Amino acid sequence: PLFLSGWVTPNDRRIILSELKKLERARKPRILVATQVIEAGVDLSFELVFRDLGPLDSIVQVAGRCNRHCQPITGQVYIGELVDERGRTFASMVYDRVLLSQTRLVLREDFNESQCSDIVAEYYENLKGAIDSSELWPCITAAKWGEFIDVFEKDTHNEATLIVDYYDELAHELERLYEARSNSDDAMKWLENKKLVYRRVSQYSVSVPIKRLEEWNLLEGGMIFDDEEKDFEEIHPGLWIVRREGIGRIYRPDIGFIPVGMAEWAEERYN
Repeated sequence: PLFLSGWVTPNDRRIILSELKKLERARKPRILVATQVIEAGVDLSFELVFRDLGPLDSIVQVAGRCNRHCQPITGQVYIGELVDERGRTFASMVYDRVLLSQTRLVLREDFNESQCSDIVAEYYENLKGAIDSSELWPCITAAKWGEFIDVFEKDTHNEATLIVDYYDELAHELERLYEARSNSDDAMKWLENKKLVYRRVSQYSVSVPIKRLEEWNLLEGGMIFDDEEKDFEEIHPGLWIVRREGIGRIYRPDIGFIPVGMAEWAEERYN
């Protein structure tokens, strides 16, 4: 099986997608486990899709990866509802409860592709009624702008950027960029160079909650201060790097960033 998530760098994602395309062209069996990164803009096709419960629009996006290239087969999409050891659904930890409840209502029975448009229309009609009953719209219609209700939950992840430096060169490239800033007489030229450097670095970067990075920092002896380059460290505020020697423990090209709590499992499973 292959894996894709937001914790896999764009460069490694391209490699994985290329492998999937190669298997598809050869008509060989292929299994992909993925997060929401597969929902849109990815031209892949599978005979069978299984997805955990989510908003209907997300489910439709995933269904678009089922027999996408119109092969002479009947593609099948299954929607389940995964729960943790306490009985809590994983979907409820990610998505709004109103969206989930309305999705459950319209997915109450089996249906085929010809019925999709009616089901989507029913979903949005029900959703409109559910939103109308909230406190948000009365505040807007009464022009009570200061008494707004948050539509989206505030971002509590507090994420930072993790750079995966395969060849121990990206960190030095960034350092040279920062040094050049203070010595540059041509601000426009420096900005152009910054764009080039950042564009390259972004292909080898992922966003990770700071809490997860700090856990690795403690495990790797991040509180010990010396002049030697570490396998993993924060090189600038909000900018962390895992160097070549740390790749395989903290980050793997096939599964992406590995939280401390999953490090032992990843080592047993993939080594």
